[in-house]
Amino acid sequence: NKVMRKLATIRTISELRPIENADSLELAIIDGWQCVVNKKENFKVGDKVIYIEIDSICPERPEFEFLRSRKFKVKTIKLRGQISQGLVLPLSYLKKKNVNVGDDVTEELGIRKFDPQGDRELKVVRTSSKNKLVRFLYRYRWFRDLHAKFVKPARTDFPNGVKKTDEERVQNLYEKYSEWVLKGYKFIVTEKVDGQSATYLLDKKNKYYVASRNYTLKRDMTTTYWRCSEKYNIEALLESMKKYLNCKHIVLQGEILAPKVQQNKYHKTEPELYVFNIIADGRKLDYFEQLKTLKECNATCDIVPLVYEGLILPPDISTLVDISKNKSVVADIQREGLVLRNYEHNISFKVINPNFLLKYDE
Repeated sequence: NKVMRKLATIRTISELRPIENADSLELAIIDGWQCVVNKKENFKVGDKVIYIEIDSICPERPEFEFLRSRKFKVKTIKLRGQISQGLVLPLSYLKKKNVNVGDDVTEELGIRKFDPQGDRELKVVRTSSKNKLVRFLYRYRWFRDLHAKFVKPARTDFPNGVKKTDEERVQNLYEKYSEWVLKGYKFIVTEKVDGQSATYLLDKKNKYYVASRNYTLKRDMTTTYWRCSEKYNIEALLESMKKYLNCKHIVLQGEILAPKVQQNKYHKTEPELYVFNIIADGRKLDYFEQLKTLKECNATCDIVPLVYEGLILPPDISTLVDISKNKSVVADIQREGLVLRNYEHNISFKVINPNFLLKYDE
């Protein structure tokens, strides 16, 4: 598997803070991340270290044995009242010690991404068989592996010319963030909802595509993607948008909340779509243009909730993370986080609420 994302990188410790009532622990600040470390490691400010992001799975090897109780997953935890996100390791974990800041060591360490949505997508594209026996046997791992080997799945790769939806976390944009603060950029802030990403596209030849985050999906009304397509009559909506926006190529992207998606944290009884992107001939519409377009074209789906209009970034990332800690507009739960966009400079990134991650053990 080709690693798409840098999950383990060489970074430097910019600050070490004491933790009250914890003589053996301290808080390491690495770019925008904070991580509890053991003083036994003798880390110093300025040290080059390996930083492994949350949502990573470490290999079952002796050096990672201490993660067995967490199923080798690096996740958000709370230690002595401090939020800790990620894993900080000394360079001794690497074979080659001559490394530079920014180097990607994901493959060398055998780290992979924890991606339940991606796993579900593969399941969706492989279980669209009309054969009841195949669907029944799909609950067994051995059968899934055999099926994957010999049966061509009901999907093709992601549509050409459309960008996949996966915003970068603000903590990984430390240097750029400081620049945006200095320039006083203003951002539209929407709620990030925890569902499954869907892309609907009507191309120049009026060919209609339905896609998950990674794949184009063949018509299959058992999937939430196609059920939303029918429920909201999205193909006709895209035709209407083409006329309204006078464009040849239209893309609508949104998040689907549904009973069997992400533990159904929002308590939905049927699939619902929340739009976060409309792209006409390659141009992203800003939030208010999206709102107007959906209204003028009589769309019946929702748009992601607006949280702030014209937010000026606080000087430090930790303050922005604090802003993300709040209730969802969609349901009576903690919100997953925020997505910030500056359309003028084509900037977008996400801020995840650590309280949400702690509650749902992520």
